[in-house]
Amino acid sequence: MAEIKIQEKKSPVWPWILGIILIALAVWLILENRNDDDDNSETALADDTTYVDSAEMYDEAQINSEEEVNNFTGFVQSNDTVTNIDENYVRTGFERLLSAVSAVISDQNINDTDIAEQRDSLTNYVDDLNSGEIEENRENVRKAFVSASDLMQAVQRKNFPDLKSRVDEIKQTAQSMRGKKLNQQKEKVKEYFEKSSMVLQEMVNKEI
Repeated sequence: MAEIKIQEKKSPVWPWILGIILIALAVWLILENRNDDDDNSETALADDTTYVDSAEMYDEAQINSEEEVNNFTGFVQSNDTVTNIDENYVRTGFERLLSAVSAVISDQNINDTDIAEQRDSLTNYVDDLNSGEIEENRENVRKAFVSASDLMQAVQRKNFPDLKSRVDEIKQTAQSMRGKKLNQQKEKVKEYFEKSSMVLQEMVNKEI
């Protein structure tokens, strides 16, 4: 009896090849999507980042200081012909003066502990003047004038040596004030604010 040979049927190879190709394609798609996400994240971060030019920051500070000094100068000039000064005049004058000096300090990028303390001291005097009767606390008014001149002198010594004599005059005016009624020394008060506005205008317009 003849022997019948049975040949095993070989499985086709192409399904395995197709499967490998599909797996490779899936892996490639996953990696490609991750790269796209990373690129988008970097783009978003770049878009959200704001780069501020130092010159633009300086210009903004300078504009602010000019505005504050001009506000103070405008106040002084608008009251130049006033014959009687009152508590509101003194309060407004000190508020504008404090804002102007603070703006100049910011404009000049002055980071000094002593100057910061002097500015805080003047701020406290201005707050006291705004919260109480000035005529009843005339000595505090004199101290506020001296405090403001001390602050301007500190700024002058820091960045404006050529304004020494001008600031010295302001300080002398402050020291000459006594605990008199406002209208009894109105010329000194007006002189003080006027000289201060002129010096601050010099500071804000001067390049160092």
